[in-house]
Amino acid sequence: MHRFYVTEEQLVGGCVRFNPAQVRQIIRVLRMRVGSRVLAFNGSGQEWEVEIATSSPREVVGRIVAEVSMARESPLRIVLLQGLLKGDKMDYLIQKVTEMGVAEVVLLSTRRTVAQGSGRVARWSRIALEAAEQSGRLTVPRLTGPYRLEEEYFAGPAAGAAIVLWEGERVGTFAEVLGGASPPNEIRMLVGPEGGLEADEVGLLREKGFVPVSLGPRTLRAETAAVAALAVLQHRWGDLR
Repeated sequence: MHRFYVTEEQLVGGCVRFNPAQVRQIIRVLRMRVGSRVLAFNGSGQEWEVEIATSSPREVVGRIVAEVSMARESPLRIVLLQGLLKGDKMDYLIQKVTEMGVAEVVLLSTRRTVAQGSGRVARWSRIALEAAEQSGRLTVPRLTGPYRLEEEYFAGPAAGAAIVLWEGERVGTFAEVLGGASPPNEIRMLVGPEGGLEADEVGLLREKGFVPVSLGPRTLRAETAAVAALAVLQHRWGDLR
């Protein structure tokens, strides 16, 4: 069943008024008629089955027939702190980490960051929304930043569990760190940009409570590392067990 994200303004008296873009998709692309059913979710944990009650090229209104109760969000809240990536790599990453269940993405500019992200946050937020629609999620990841690594975001120690993926770590592997830790309610995971992190940046993160870990003997691309690590976290402590 097709899913649509709806705002509070679209929910009126037990009905859903679809926005113009959604009307075009329902009428022209999906060719739905009165009586067809879709799913609508508000991005805050609620989802409804909706039956189309009125349909025209300019307006589609659906009647809420049932609230859907299904657990699709991970019990582990994962905050991804991601160094900005160049070109469409960031588009890909936002889409995939949304599918993997990340709760929040904090965008970072590090010493080796080349990409500029200040004007693209709105685009990445749309990509996250579309990925949430497609993957059946009930919430949409929050995107914040970009922040510089040394800025006030890291003014205090990390709260709860915090790790930084670093190919220069030769002692603690990801599996060893997870195996010796108790399941947290939230974990913050930092991944650098294409060029990785410099040693003194990792040193700063150590001081803030981040534990450097390696994903193994091979050096992964930044967008691959984030998705691979999320899969491991969800398998260990989340909903992929």
